[in-house]
Amino acid sequence: MKRRQFVQGVGATTLGLQWGQEAQAFASERKMTPLEAFIDGPLLSNYTLSPDGKTLAAVIINGDKTSVITRDLATGEMKSVLQTDNLEQMFNWIRWKNDHRLLISVLVPLVRDLGSYNGRIETMETRLYAINADGSKPVNMYRKRAGDLTNQMEWTQDRVIDWLPDDPDHVLMVFRESERDLSTAVYKVNVNTAERSVHQPPRDVLHYLCTDAQHRARVGSIWDKNDGKTTLWVCDPDGDRWRKLAVDKGPFDGASIDPLGFGLDPNILYVAARVNGLRAVHTMDLREDPPSLKIKIADPDQDLYGSLLYDPHGEAVGISQVDAGTGSSRFYWEPSFKQLQEQFDAALPKRWNYLADLSRYGGRYLLTSTVPGLPTSLMIGSLVTGKLENFSSQFPDLEPKRIARKKPFQFKARDGFALHAFLTLPLDSKPQNLPLVVLPHGGPQSHDTTRFDQLVAFIADRGYAVLQVNFRGSTGYGFEYRQAGLRRCGLETQDDVTDGVKKLIADGVADPTRVSIVGWSFGGYAALNGVIKDPDLYRGAFAIAPIANLIDWVSDWRSLGQREVFRQQIGDSRDDAEQLRATSPVFHAEKVKVPVVILHGTLDRQAEYSQSVQMDEALTKAGKKHKFISFDKGDHQLSHRPYRLRMYTELEAFLKETLGPGAPADA
Repeated sequence: MKRRQFVQGVGATTLGLQWGQEAQAFASERKMTPLEAFIDGPLLSNYTLSPDGKTLAAVIINGDKTSVITRDLATGEMKSVLQTDNLEQMFNWIRWKNDHRLLISVLVPLVRDLGSYNGRIETMETRLYAINADGSKPVNMYRKRAGDLTNQMEWTQDRVIDWLPDDPDHVLMVFRESERDLSTAVYKVNVNTAERSVHQPPRDVLHYLCTDAQHRARVGSIWDKNDGKTTLWVCDPDGDRWRKLAVDKGPFDGASIDPLGFGLDPNILYVAARVNGLRAVHTMDLREDPPSLKIKIADPDQDLYGSLLYDPHGEAVGISQVDAGTGSSRFYWEPSFKQLQEQFDAALPKRWNYLADLSRYGGRYLLTSTVPGLPTSLMIGSLVTGKLENFSSQFPDLEPKRIARKKPFQFKARDGFALHAFLTLPLDSKPQNLPLVVLPHGGPQSHDTTRFDQLVAFIADRGYAVLQVNFRGSTGYGFEYRQAGLRRCGLETQDDVTDGVKKLIADGVADPTRVSIVGWSFGGYAALNGVIKDPDLYRGAFAIAPIANLIDWVSDWRSLGQREVFRQQIGDSRDDAEQLRATSPVFHAEKVKVPVVILHGTLDRQAEYSQSVQMDEALTKAGKKHKFISFDKGDHQLSHRPYRLRMYTELEAFLKETLGPGAPADA
């Protein structure tokens, strides 16, 4: 598929900074890929096949817009279903209900008025629409019930708990009975009219989580916002004997059990629980009293995440583990799917191959295939004919041979803690005395992998080495690795990043006079904190949607009932105020010695826009050289294409100004 079928190009004007060192002469000019090639991707996302396998639906980049499209795989005819400019609404997910009708979830940033006591809070809410494959007959799947006298609507309106594959016109959805009611009910909702009827009534304050193959809600949870504990409840297949299954003390509880769902057997519940500190898939026989955990599948080196995978008959066959960058058959337990995966891996060796979708009938499937470190390719195949064809590259304007790849390495922090990291070197440059960009990840409960990262690829394309440290507290490496970073933001977590930089300097890879730090979200916090805690190490900080005030951050989330979660992860705004203040960049702007650039969207619902406003004010008051760029109605990801283009343009200018030109190609 040619990119021109989907995307229209947009030009840009370079917006440089007003400070910096003079350009350094270098021997050989580096050939650079046009900036737009990095931001115009991934070209397709949320791709899915209709149940008969004849039509593809996907979210695509279409100039400055993002569109949901459908494409007839026989004729190639493409239709636009919905589109957005990613300002006041963004596509969340899409899925076929039947061969002709789609459900589309949309993210909407709003402000809720909770009354005189709780005030106004900013929210990211969901809306769900059903619409025909040609864009006709749209309907909002949520309608306020007659007699509901509350002023507010349900915040989360896209919780489909069962897709009822044998019923072409209905799905099961979870809604609260009213805005003031904590309990939820399961409704049978018509995808053509949005009319709904109660399928399973509310039970106390239980929140229904999943159904079995017979479409009965069998698992639910009750969350206590005061202590952060969640009690998991289950019932028998006939709906009787609701009982406690487990108590989860919070997201950082090593003994937590997360329900994944049922297969065809209504007595066997699949759950995620830890084995030797690593998350694995287990089964629990609900006929036992109490049910015991039995390992279904585990990996000796990494946590397993993802949802259950099902065959067309509804049997659970594996887990959608793709985070580790592998399509290995070890993530299936059903023999025929293991064999199918082995066939993919044999046909496409030295790649990560992942069965992304399988039509319910017709034998057609979507396969993503990735050379490690390069953009993914989407393929379409048939189990009937055995034919497999390439459909689209996710970044069609990037030449694979010109993309620098990440190299994993390990090192020890100053206190001996073993850390995982990645180093990306600019192509055709010797690993000696290179200008270095430090790129800590967001989260902080997240992690970097060897997967293709367009921001990393862009920076390396400009001639800069890129360091990514999975500091303690990162996910993916087991329970102890993650727990080591709790309540240590700006302390050991920051030192881990610093120690990674010092290792590269000691090894002769990085030029100690040309190091800058760039980060997004919590990575933006690390960027700001880095130039405060180690002011002589970095030449500049570039922070996108950063956290700057930890006290306000945990307070904001506490208002949404997450006090205990943030107390465990970051700290408490009252009990830990001294530490949080000491590690909040906004209170230490006077220590900054280098240029700082801050960019933030006003409708960010993950890191509040006010965080950057405070940092801008603090830097201004301290008389520090900085630039603050505000994106009106921009979200956390800067999904609006002109905003992302501006961000990349500003970053390129920042790197030139603070580090000088990138390494020459023949260094």
